Amino acid sequence: MIGGHVRVNLIGDETGYGLNQMYLDGKTRASIGGAVQYQPRAACGGAVTTCSLKSGGGAAGVVNDYKFFGGDAFLDAALGGDLEFAVSASIARWDYGSNAGQTGFNRTGTGITGEVDLRIGGIAPYIAAYRYLADAGTTSKVVDRRKIAAGLAFFLKGQQDKINVEWTNITPGTPGNPGAIAPVANAGGINGATTNAIWVQGQAAF
Repeated sequence: MIGGHVRVNLIGDETGYGLNQMYLDGKTRASIGGAVQYQPRAACGGAVTTCSLKSGGGAAGVVNDYKFFGGDAFLDAALGGDLEFAVSASIARWDYGSNAGQTGFNRTGTGITGEVDLRIGGIAPYIAAYRYLADAGTTSKVVDRRKIAAGLAFFLKGQQDKINVEWTNITPGTPGNPGAIAPVANAGGINGATTNAIWVQGQAAF
């Protein structure tokens, strides 16, 4: 597999691979990024039996190439008076090709994400969402996913010690298992059961 990631800092700097979303340091940052991945004949959904085939079938099948393209934009603005506003968005394209003689494959599609945060002192309300849209075709979009989350982050000691309280709404999702949200071949479809959950998470570093 080959891949690459490029980030252009428009305001301030970000030297890490990921983004903190909230920095709590009084500095403003803005950046855009892009990423690609490519692996020939590797378009499989975790097992040989779930490969996207360019031609043929079974052991004689020729597997499609796997391709990924993604881009994102990020702004974290220091507003003064211990106020901070952040917004981010991304788009990702997974291309597993299509099965021989068909027009779609369940893992070929596009994902979008977005998040908005406003920190007031040590408390930051936020809302975030993502959506995965499978390409039209024989899959009939049965692996579409969507999630909305809203919560409060309590910064007890900056990023070192904090508590998150979050409500999430996931469609579809197996009741009792809201973590089962990745695109899979046996999904029930976007009109499947919706799972609501409340998460409480704490973090402490010494």
